[in-house]
Amino acid sequence: MKKVLIVIIAFLNLLLIIQGCIPSKPLDEIELLPSERLINKLEANRRKIKSFEGVGTIEIESELYDNSASFRVVMLKPDSIYFTIMG
Repeated sequence: MKKVLIVIIAFLNLLLIIQGCIPSKPLDEIELLPSERLINKLEANRRKIKSFEGVGTIEIESELYDNSASFRVVMLKPDSIYFTIMG
């Protein structure tokens, strides 16, 4: 029983070592899209978006004035935008 357990553990360790030695994908294989095809894909993705909601922080820094504010934006297609700035 102990010999079987040792063999299984050794086999699993060997698998982990082999898996860790696989090289990453070379950069030469990355496909560059032509600009027209990329624009078509972006336009298709834009049409799929029905609503959008986001929050964030805006910081304003100048010689006379330093301040920050948080904001929230909600967009519901086709014609509604809710934009709030707090701070």
